[in-house]
Amino acid sequence: MDFAELAPKHNYASGEVVKVDENRLKSLVERGEETIGLERKDREFGILYLPDNIIARMGVNAAYSAEENKFATPRNQHEATLFHEGIHYLMHQERLLFGPSLQRATFYDRLVDETVAEFAASDVYGYNEFANDLIGFYERLKEGNSEALDTLVDQMRGLPKEMIPIIKSTVHTMDFPQLEIAKRQRAIESKYAETKDFETITNDVDSLYKFMGSLSGPFTMTSISEAVRMLAVGNAIGLRKSGVQPKDLVSRLRDGVANGWDSYGLYFYDIVGASSAQKE
Repeated sequence: MDFAELAPKHNYASGEVVKVDENRLKSLVERGEETIGLERKDREFGILYLPDNIIARMGVNAAYSAEENKFATPRNQHEATLFHEGIHYLMHQERLLFGPSLQRATFYDRLVDETVAEFAASDVYGYNEFANDLIGFYERLKEGNSEALDTLVDQMRGLPKEMIPIIKSTVHTMDFPQLEIAKRQRAIESKYAETKDFETITNDVDSLYKFMGSLSGPFTMTSISEAVRMLAVGNAIGLRKSGVQPKDLVSRLRDGVANGWDSYGLYFYDIVGASSAQKE
């Protein structure tokens, strides 16, 4: 069993499961425009409805494909998850989506993209208690903490009772590479926040990339994706505490792109820099 299959389907505190259709998505996209400070426009996209057997086998919740300009989703989906994907869509429309293709996206492309989507979605829907410290939670989960295991099972609503002991025993066999990725990245961010100097973190970033490159097995990509999600949720919480609004962040990213910055520079300067400013 893949670790990603154990994660809850969303971390949001409000919103409902809704029937997905074009009108619903357009309504959420319009709310997204307002949230990240974009001009209202007529926008076009497609919808690919995922059958239940694909969702069960691949653990797919929802996704936006910039290459096909389509949302992939079950016919019934949580509106906060749809809103999150709608932000990816809008950032692509504004040519601000750094990783439109997972095959070509760098780690920092994905961190910027996910941070913007998480920040905007959590601004509208809030986070549930589970999301407040994902890295700390999964550290406790790795240690076999019984309360953490119970919390995980509680988050997985609708889980068949016979699966509970299987999941709890499976967790004990996992090495959690996503935790190592997330913790290394946070250490790099702490160093950057102290120095504001990219040269001081170059070797650490190289080491992180080498570690990710050393991972093998069928779940490597999902481990990296889970690390990105964990970091992005933490970023969204930190940005909110710093007083930044989603539209402020998008405006800063737009200015940076206009001046030739890539996702690596923007992530540290605009996201890490803004979050760390609150701590100073």
